[in-house]
Amino acid sequence: SNRPTAGIRSTHQRIAPNGNYYPDIRFQWAIFADRQMFLKAADEVNDISLLMHKVSGLAEKWHTYLNSPAVIHSAFTTGGIYVSASEMQAIIDKIQNDNVFYNQMKLIDPYFIPVMDAWRDATPTQTNVVFNTIEDYVDSLRQEFLEEDGIYSYYQQYVNGGNDMLRHTLLMAGLMADTKLTTPQRDTLKKYVALFARILWDNDFVPFFTGHGLNLGTENMPIQYQGYRWFFALLLKDDPAFTSRAALASPELTTVLDQQLNNSGAARGTPHYLQPSLDVLMQTALQLKNANIANHFQNTTKLRRFADFLLHLQTPKSVRFSNNRKLICFGDGNEESAALFGLMATGFFSEDTVIAKRLMYAYRHGPARSSDFGFATIAINHSMSEQNGMGIGSAHFPGYLSNLRSAVGAANESSTWFINGDWYTDHRNDDRGALAIYALGAP
Repeated sequence: SNRPTAGIRSTHQRIAPNGNYYPDIRFQWAIFADRQMFLKAADEVNDISLLMHKVSGLAEKWHTYLNSPAVIHSAFTTGGIYVSASEMQAIIDKIQNDNVFYNQMKLIDPYFIPVMDAWRDATPTQTNVVFNTIEDYVDSLRQEFLEEDGIYSYYQQYVNGGNDMLRHTLLMAGLMADTKLTTPQRDTLKKYVALFARILWDNDFVPFFTGHGLNLGTENMPIQYQGYRWFFALLLKDDPAFTSRAALASPELTTVLDQQLNNSGAARGTPHYLQPSLDVLMQTALQLKNANIANHFQNTTKLRRFADFLLHLQTPKSVRFSNNRKLICFGDGNEESAALFGLMATGFFSEDTVIAKRLMYAYRHGPARSSDFGFATIAINHSMSEQNGMGIGSAHFPGYLSNLRSAVGAANESSTWFINGDWYTDHRNDDRGALAIYALGAP
């Protein structure tokens, strides 16, 4: 036939490389049913997108979300989200007066340097610089959600957007803990916290409810997003719109921990990819503990077992990393240090000093690093003492691996890890029966 024709072909792979079968596959598609002359260039926003932002996005809600009254918890206004207000002031004092500590935290938390510099500046100059940066960020969100790609923005959608809003909120909390903001500036930052909370709890931003039928990414991604929702719900726990949401944070955290940790304390993810979920979960646990809502470090046996599991993932002192210990690499990831040791040490500090000191040793001899899901500066108890060594030996963690060690702490320490379980799934490779060996200290 000479008639112009067009067609669409879509091919789907229902069987994943790991053998899992997925009967239902969802994907997005769109057809531009108009003349090509009206189709804008790829780097321009089409008119239909602007209409979508109004009908199914956030464009019609922005003003209300930003300007409606909200009740913000004092944890934000004092900066004491993960530690007490007095401990937060002690951190500020140490940053201001201890150059060694300041330089150490600059290496650990480079993205928090502007706030630390604002603390050290006796004038409001640096505080105003950070405040203006935050204002620019919120304006970029407004432009994105109202005039550009909206909820489909790569940098602001789903976990990317949630992480960005959480980290900016922690920057704001750092400024609030100091004394240099004006009253109008403090009121503005409170409005921004309420804005972020309302966006993340809006299912038009991310359909995050039972039965939505969408792919939420790898196993750790929905846990991250749930953690971001908890974070803001707890900051607005006295606000009528968030009271019931905040009340669910602790029982839901218990449920998720049971889903992520088996009875031996083994996690679901690779040594690298267990961190996105567990970093967020431990920060939620710290936030709940600090708000006197629930103490999961006191009441959760699995967390003690997980702490032991995490310590057994540490390599001997590595010749490749200045004699620091790293998490062993299985599946997706690499040998690396982890903020998770410090977060858990902080949580256990008042509950189990032995575990806390073992974890703090591992944190500092990684060497110490921050989390991609917050800032170590204001989440970790830096004054804690550590145990000389991690207190580990050979161990078996059903569902994940066995670890055989000898001469722990000596120059010729040896360690073998044997993958022998199927609880471990997130970012896993085809590595059943795989071995990793440090022989007499050498990888």
